[in-house]
Amino acid sequence: MPEARSVAQALAASPAAALIRRAADSQRIARALAAAGASLPFDPLAPGACELRERTLWLTAKSPALAAKLRQCLPQLLASLDRQGFELTEIRVRLQPTQKSYRMHGSREFADDDLTRSREPPTGPEPNAKAALGLAEKLALTFPHSPVGEAARRLAGRLRKRLA
Repeated sequence: MPEARSVAQALAASPAAALIRRAADSQRIARALAAAGASLPFDPLAPGACELRERTLWLTAKSPALAAKLRQCLPQLLASLDRQGFELTEIRVRLQPTQKSYRMHGSREFADDDLTRSREPPTGPEPNAKAALGLAEKLALTFPHSPVGEAARRLAGRLRKRLA
């Protein structure tokens, strides 16, 4: 009869042992960062904020401004982690924003104030459509036998239909 093993022993002997060790090391470093600096511009204990890959620590920032602040702190963070016994060769910052800075048309990602507005496309011509038509016609005449001229002719035709 096989002897009973704990979950930790079974996981240590599994093919996922390296992944589990990497996750545990990442959590240790995140706890050390959280304990060391109250002046950090992010929460290292947030899921996915710290990830250790070999001897490189990856910090995930939620915005470009936060990434810039983190990059300024990197020498101090590396020195602090080195003093605590972590042997890292570098710390890298990556950007993973939580929200898009734009809304895609046709998607359901609308703000509350968008619900009061009409979602129908505008019925009249756009204010710059006439200027765009003039520019497209001028490009078509300037480059008569080129791909640019052909594209400009097609664009001019579409703009004429829109303005009609």
